[in-house]
Amino acid sequence: LSLFILPVNTPSVTVRAVHDATNEHMLNEVFLEDVEVPAENLIGEENKGWTYATSLLQYERGDALFTGQFRRLLDDLRQLCCGGGDTRAANLLAPHEIDWHIGRLLTLRVVALHAEGKLPDRESSQAKLFMSEAYQRLGVTAQRLAGQHGNLTHQDARTALGGRIVQALLSS
Repeated sequence: LSLFILPVNTPSVTVRAVHDATNEHMLNEVFLEDVEVPAENLIGEENKGWTYATSLLQYERGDALFTGQFRRLLDDLRQLCCGGGDTRAANLLAPHEIDWHIGRLLTLRVVALHAEGKLPDRESSQAKLFMSEAYQRLGVTAQRLAGQHGNLTHQDARTALGGRIVQALLSS
């Protein structure tokens, strides 16, 4: 298995948008029909494509973006619900604060490995899986705290936190 680079405007290449459950476009389907790729478009060494592809996935999985989105939603929920001293809401959010710290440390471990010139393997997958599941748990708690308005999208003016609660639930 080898890895090649191919311009998307190459004849006989069709790109179609894939929309997720929140109608966001973050991925594409790419169809190749009778496409010829010149040998000089080879990336790296021949037969090292699987190694390169799995390395790329480790970079994607170790992405710190989820950690930042998680922190922002947690802070916004705390401000929305706990500003008046609501101890019930504070108690519901406390485990998510712990989740954020764990996720942050897992993500920093991935960053540290990169800084040491090492390629993270299971560490990236652990960080990604933990933060995905933690984000789901936070979304459920956010929906519980926001009530019916937590089910509304950004298109409805009555939504809580600009529709980010339902976005968090569907995208995670």
